[in-house]
Amino acid sequence: MKSLFLTAFILFLSVNAQAEESYLCISENVIGFTQEENGEWTRRGFQPHKHIVSKPSDDDMQYRRYPFVVKVFGSTDISAWCEDGFTPDGDLACVGFSEFRLNKNSLRFASASFYGYFMPPKPSGKRADDIFIEMGKCSPL
Repeated sequence: MKSLFLTAFILFLSVNAQAEESYLCISENVIGFTQEENGEWTRRGFQPHKHIVSKPSDDDMQYRRYPFVVKVFGSTDISAWCEDGFTPDGDLACVGFSEFRLNKNSLRFASASFYGYFMPPKPSGKRADDIFIEMGKCSPL
């Protein structure tokens, strides 16, 4: 009986520990640049984003080797993946289509998307993707 209780208790703790390592991060400030029809880049504000930082799900097969992934809330697409877990100081650094940094002690994050600026011109003649940087706060889920 003690063995069954101990197994159930360890399982409960591991589920809770996994849940504590998921975060909802909401941007408070976002600024960036957009490319106009004439090719000029102009400064503009952007809508705030919400991000989910979590362990990869079973649906994220190609990302399961990473300890954490980042998704924009409401999307199934992964925007960044984290090569390593949290450092002893609580920092998490992720890269991909955007760069994402989170500190679980301060519960602050910063994210940036530079992808569009570095890409070669699109053959269709469409403008490059916007680039932006954002900052905000996170809450454990």
